[in-house]
Amino acid sequence: MKIKELDCVKLKNGKEVVILESSIPGYYLVEDSNVEEVGTFSYTIKESDIERVTYIS
Repeated sequence: MKIKELDCVKLKNGKEVVILESSIPGYYLVEDSNVEEVGTFSYTIKESDIERVTYIS
């Protein structure tokens, strides 16, 4: 699975997130799709947390 910055992915927990950075192999800095509503911060996920890619930039 080739994932790059600004791709959107669906996680196994049901959330859809945007990849902000993919500089460390197997780990991604992501942001929730509802960041403006909830005010959540960016966080890191592992490649194994990803169910599928929903948008390719």
